[in-house]
Amino acid sequence: MGDRQARQAASPPFRKRRGQMVVLALVAASHILSLAACVAPDAQRSPCVTWTGAHAPSDASGCFRIRSPAEWQRIWAETTGRSVTRPADVDTPIVDFEACEVIAVFAGRTENCRGLEATSFVLPRDTAELRFTRQQYQSMEQAEPATPYGFFVVPRSKTTLRILEGFGVGREALGVTPRWELVAEIPSGEV
Repeated sequence: MGDRQARQAASPPFRKRRGQMVVLALVAASHILSLAACVAPDAQRSPCVTWTGAHAPSDASGCFRIRSPAEWQRIWAETTGRSVTRPADVDTPIVDFEACEVIAVFAGRTENCRGLEATSFVLPRDTAELRFTRQQYQSMEQAEPATPYGFFVVPRSKTTLRILEGFGVGREALGVTPRWELVAEIPSGEV
């Protein structure tokens, strides 16, 4: 077999691997850029991860800033209706609390709501701000009861956290002026 034939025989797998390596490099670069955007100060972004639902087990409303695995496991277990007496039995999502924190929002008793949606998270130097809306829907006959909640994983911050709920957001075309109401302001608690 001549040199030319040997090179041609070796070319297709190399080209295939080179193409796979380029795709892998592009995927890795996009993840690195998205992570950088997640932690960049003064940037408006969405939370890194969101879990939301229509039926929290309690009618209570409130907001929590979760910064430890133990606190996260307890609140997750209570929300999903599992026992916290045996922590190994609770399938709590893993969160890196060195880099992130979880903002928990419980909207209390309402109707026709699938959950909560974070519209933005801003992490300026002085006060972090999470804005959310309810995922409402119209029912045909009787309104359906709901106790919506949302867990929002955001970059850990040493600033005060403001949580605002939006009303009329996304309905500007119908002549509705959106407004934002302060739901909670939680101090950092970190030195």
